[in-house]
Amino acid sequence: MRARVFWLISRTAIFLYRHFPLFGPVPGSIAIIRRDRGFLVLQRNDGYGLGFLGGIALPWETAEQALRREVREETGLEVQSTELKFQFYNSILYPTSTTVFEATLADGPCRTSWEGTTKIVSFEDLHRNIMPTQRPVIDYLRAGFDSKAGPAVI
Repeated sequence: MRARVFWLISRTAIFLYRHFPLFGPVPGSIAIIRRDRGFLVLQRNDGYGLGFLGGIALPWETAEQALRREVREETGLEVQSTELKFQFYNSILYPTSTTVFEATLADGPCRTSWEGTTKIVSFEDLHRNIMPTQRPVIDYLRAGFDSKAGPAVI
């Protein structure tokens, strides 16, 4: 039931903001989190595929504060460290301005959230199934990826 509610809210909000971007690009933060020779991501409940952990920043939050809050909401785990990597803008689904961090999490099992289920995927799976708004992160990772050694430390 929670997944259906998230699907409805997500799809409605994206449709409306795509057509009526009243406040300009939506600020957000996402985390590249490496685990077990793969990447920790969210299998989204709105049907957009895989997404890096993170989300929309509240008006009073910095990019890093938003990242820490969103990751905690999606996994139940605390972010241990962050390193700013880059920012990008796109308007594939709606106008966004996204800040990308490399992050590490506290040890422990991840829980699911109404937004989706966390899972560890290979770079190949990530490349095939990433949500369209996060494609620039795949390009960034591809530049530092060695398929024999697994994800390169960037």
